[in-house]
Amino acid sequence: MISREEMEQFIASGRAQRWTQALGPDRIVPVAAHMDGAWWVVLDGFDGFQPAPGPLADVLDAVSHALGQAHDAERRARIVRAS
Repeated sequence: MISREEMEQFIASGRAQRWTQALGPDRIVPVAAHMDGAWWVVLDGFDGFQPAPGPLADVLDAVSHALGQAHDAERRARIVRAS
């Protein structure tokens, strides 16, 4: 388990990236970070970060990938409009 304070240091140093997107119909932003190729989350009832369970890690990977593609498409669209 990684304490919240330790994860904040990893985020501040650039080693980890905080999850910032709302998910699901309730638009909840999970307490999660991506570090060293893995997702770390704070699960209900726990104080620190731990490796995300497989299904949650799969969702975070899929959404992260889709958001990356959307940002790339938006960037390309801006480039096309600017020229």
